[in-house]
Amino acid sequence: MAGRTGRRLVVIGPSALAIAWLTTPAAVAQSLAAAPATAPSVLSLNPPPAPERVDEELIDAAARPAGLLRYGPVSIFDPLLKEFNQATEDFGLKVGLAYTAVYQAATGGPGQRQAAGGDIDLFGEWRLLGRPGGENNAFLYFAAENRHELGTGIPPAALDTEIGSLWGTANGFGEQVLTMKELFWQQHFGGDRLIVRVGKLDPENYYNSNFWQSDSKFFMNQAFSSFPVRAFPSNGLGVNLTAKPSERWYVSTGVQDAQGKKTTTGFNTLFSDVNLFAAFEVGFTPVIEDVGRGTYRFTAWYRDAGKRTGTPHDAGFDVSIDQRVGPHLIPFFRAGIGEGNINGIDDMISAGAGWEGKLLTESDVTGFAAAWGRPANHDLNDQFAGEIFYRLQVSPDNQLTVGYQVIINPASAPDDHVVGVLEVRWRVAM
Repeated sequence: MAGRTGRRLVVIGPSALAIAWLTTPAAVAQSLAAAPATAPSVLSLNPPPAPERVDEELIDAAARPAGLLRYGPVSIFDPLLKEFNQATEDFGLKVGLAYTAVYQAATGGPGQRQAAGGDIDLFGEWRLLGRPGGENNAFLYFAAENRHELGTGIPPAALDTEIGSLWGTANGFGEQVLTMKELFWQQHFGGDRLIVRVGKLDPENYYNSNFWQSDSKFFMNQAFSSFPVRAFPSNGLGVNLTAKPSERWYVSTGVQDAQGKKTTTGFNTLFSDVNLFAAFEVGFTPVIEDVGRGTYRFTAWYRDAGKRTGTPHDAGFDVSIDQRVGPHLIPFFRAGIGEGNINGIDDMISAGAGWEGKLLTESDVTGFAAAWGRPANHDLNDQFAGEIFYRLQVSPDNQLTVGYQVIINPASAPDDHVVGVLEVRWRVAM
């Protein structure tokens, strides 16, 4: 690629990380032997769940927070799903359902400037071993998804190409047939002291996450709802190990198929080419007196080149921080460097803050954020982005979000110095 500086980031490769993964359980076992056998609580979980992890989606769907209206368009179905979950409680089975629709409109310019899409999600957990509240339980987690365009000609995932942006105006919301995007076994040892996951995994849920990382619930621009300096692969077969050696520290590491796709089982790519993605994360979760709890994540990752697809290798190091300041305010900061071989981004920084509750309703959320990214092709201009949104809890089932993005110096549209993107999102979860 023209303008490359030839910089290479030296990080640990998949084989070394695999060795680290294999040796970690012994150290964790020593920690378990010395640790008190207490049942985990939601507050004590290390790390806190990523916003789009299946267990967190189930919590959100079951919460049904109060809104402006007592009932919503799908309130009649809530008792039916609640009764189903109560009937299957003895079997350890819980399911949830969500539908999210997004409309985005960019300011004037060439190409398609409007995009709309929808996302149907069915997710759940099934406790197959252990008892409720047990410390050594095993669960089967699953998540199915369909993504579709909604009448504008392109979905939101394609709008970045039309406006020349270096990264997406949304992290998801493309087009995808109904598929089982996640399916994995999760085994607990000593509560949350040691958790092993095996199956089809989404790496964004276990490495370099953030409190605000969800374009279905919070910010939509990919600089905030994901972090595109990371060249994480799509969902693929692999293993993740999360260990909690102390109350405030955790380690998350693992390997998985670098050529995985949501729409395939992954057996053909994992065992034929053996191109791996590996990550190693250390996290610190302090509780600051009179301030609140924070999560400080430090992540190194490496991705093999894809022989079958021709995808180059990539590697990087990232920091992700979110820190509560009182009961409502949660600022965040993220920074990352990489080789930029896949997503075309060398360096990136994003920061902002969100506010939960006590606006029009107790369950509303608002946020603002800004980001900077340096293209791997240094002949292109650095790109900047900002976003502000307000999410209104309309009813216990329904959320309406209105926001606006500003993209400055879109890397592939040098004649457009500033592009604005209006965004509207409707989400139903139960």
